[in-house]
Amino acid sequence: MNSMIHETEAHTTSSADCRLVPARHVSTTVHGTRTVLLDPLRGRYIGLDEVAGRIWQLARDGAGLQRTVSWMVEEYDVDRATAERDVRRTFEQLASMGVAEVRG
Repeated sequence: MNSMIHETEAHTTSSADCRLVPARHVSTTVHGTRTVLLDPLRGRYIGLDEVAGRIWQLARDGAGLQRTVSWMVEEYDVDRATAERDVRRTFEQLASMGVAEVRG
């Protein structure tokens, strides 16, 4: 699976069940199959594809890494190791953009 969002920088997600905590200042809207994040502190919009948008929604609902990975395995034809790698990468990318924090 390719990167689901644009812009990257390293943040580590080493905990077995870390979770992504969206920043309070970020607004979210869905436009078709894309989720759009508005970051007023940085004056920008961030577009998420359908998969990253669902990961964002699960994070807003309080899901941790393992629950999010389980959703991806059930929803897509992907093995657990690949799903976990991709979810961790998405967590790290969103954290590096300042729209969320990885905890745990």
